[in-house]
Amino acid sequence: MLAFVALCAPAAWARPDEGEPGSVDATEIGGQRLAPYEARRLLAEPLANEPGARCALLQRQFRAAQSPDDRAGQIELARQLAAAGRGRTGDETWVRADLNAEFTWGSSGKALDACETFVTEPRLSLLTRAQAALRHTCFAAQGDDHALLGRRWCRAEGPAKQALTQGGVSWPICRPTG
Repeated sequence: MLAFVALCAPAAWARPDEGEPGSVDATEIGGQRLAPYEARRLLAEPLANEPGARCALLQRQFRAAQSPDDRAGQIELARQLAAAGRGRTGDETWVRADLNAEFTWGSSGKALDACETFVTEPRLSLLTRAQAALRHTCFAAQGDDHALLGRRWCRAEGPAKQALTQGGVSWPICRPTG
């Protein structure tokens, strides 16, 4: 059962129908793709000092960086969003975007290190720490070190069970697509 949850949880927690990072809608703002000149203009805007406004602009910039396929920019913006969202209700979803962007387009080693940081970050919610631990396990599964994978799974199992028990995850775990 828990293995099933571990495999399905990243998809369920992503909630692609809500336009969160990693969904198809994340590449669109206002229902339309940004023109390259508009994306460049948005990426050049200076960041605000106020945390809410800063996060809002970073989110728009992250989506704008997807328009010209600026992978390095997406990684950096996801990293900034994850840092800015620590402990902020609703903004912790960017931890997942940061880990995925770094692992997919950047350095798998940096992604593994970031997982370690997020798993042990006390300001993050239990659900976010559990997700980071499960990502850590998933990333370890890409290699051939089964002992490492087993250790990562053992570490992720407790927080994942606890998050499920506390009701931090909506049911069903895996929603049908289509």
